Amino acid sequence: YALRGWQRADLEALWLLAMRLLTAAGGGLALFAGTGWVGLTAAYVGSAALTLIASTAWLSRQRDRYFVPRLTFDGLLQRRLLREALPLGGAIVVSIAYTRTAVFMLDAFTSAASVGVYGVAQKLTEPLAIVPAALMAAVFPVLSREITQYGYAATRSLRVRTLGVLLAAGGAIAAAGAIGGPWL
Repeated sequence: YALRGWQRADLEALWLLAMRLLTAAGGGLALFAGTGWVGLTAAYVGSAALTLIASTAWLSRQRDRYFVPRLTFDGLLQRRLLREALPLGGAIVVSIAYTRTAVFMLDAFTSAASVGVYGVAQKLTEPLAIVPAALMAAVFPVLSREITQYGYAATRSLRVRTLGVLLAAGGAIAAAGAIGGPWL
């Protein structure tokens, strides 16, 4: 998130890719070793911990370009950040419940085979949500800075371009779903 704030989504993506590759390698080793869920969990937690340590060390060496990370505890600041994060956290919980409710309903009203088919289709289409999330992750810091410096009206061009890209991406995804959905 520090890199995202400096509009360096490219570096953020590289660190995320490194974590994903470590997770895949560790998960593959865990599956090969037959360690089951415990091994897969350890691979995920281990890759996240290694990436966190490596990225923090890297940021520390970049002190002239970015900042020197310091871990401090400020109870008042923590409470304020938690209060500000609760609406988004609540929205995420509701979103998870919304997307998972269908599985429970299918299980209760139909067969396990229906749940399986739905689950496969959901796993194939669920990553499409990354498209708008990635765009907004890259645009939001710029938009926030521009609004703060120049006011809301001055950001009209950026907002219109962002909405245009989101509409184009959404239209392409919808068209692909309409065409490829029956086959899928």
